[in-house]
Amino acid sequence: MIPTARNMHHIGLNVPDLDRAIAFFVAALGAEELFRWGPFADPQGDAMADKLRVNPRASVKGAMLRFGPVSNVELLEYRAPDQAVDPPRTADPGAAHLGIFVDDLDAAIAYLRDRPEIVWSGTPGPVPPDQPHAGLSNVFLLTEWGLLIELLTYPPGLPYERQTEGRMWGPAPAWSNRAGGEEARNVGAPEGAGEGETADRQQIADLLYRYCLHADLYEPGPLAALFTEDCAVTLGASEGGPADNVVLLMPGAALPPSPVQ
Repeated sequence: MIPTARNMHHIGLNVPDLDRAIAFFVAALGAEELFRWGPFADPQGDAMADKLRVNPRASVKGAMLRFGPVSNVELLEYRAPDQAVDPPRTADPGAAHLGIFVDDLDAAIAYLRDRPEIVWSGTPGPVPPDQPHAGLSNVFLLTEWGLLIELLTYPPGLPYERQTEGRMWGPAPAWSNRAGGEEARNVGAPEGAGEGETADRQQIADLLYRYCLHADLYEPGPLAALFTEDCAVTLGASEGGPADNVVLLMPGAALPPSPVQ
């Protein structure tokens, strides 16, 4: 493992038109644009070649998007004198795809395939029954700039789970660009708290999700995710161990559905 690594931070995707790609990700796929950066270039030197292994006269600009509860996507638009016009084909080395879990595959296909940015959609169907992920059904769709999108769904308890203690992450309780499934907002600190002890709901949700995924735990009790109105949490040491460090300050807060099957 990479020393000090904590999580995969983002997936980077090259696009020919940054504005159009952002619009598609936000309007069609439910992403949230966080910020744009660039353009970066070095008209006289070799900085672009040294840093990115591109033509020295290349330029790049991009945007970072929040893409669901635990993912970030970075979109990049390059301009270079020797730039290839055609994207890699599906079977070419370096090609990639974006997989999205859905509850209703037919509804998701009907929604997405009629978007103007989608130029091809494959035949949906299940994977063969002798495969370790038998029970999964999927379909692939292609955008006009060559991004392959997979829509997939499956029930709990895939065959591979009988052979290993490892698990794929997901599915999340619902699509949201906040880890806890709710738009971020500030919530007040408990009565008697010191100045500045106001908790940001997104930070709380992110913390709880990171712990749940690391410990493979998501049960009521000492570890509780809080998503009701006017609730807050405090973090502190306790004799019960790390899971008990999340202390419920508002009785009756409900847990969202478990992301761990």
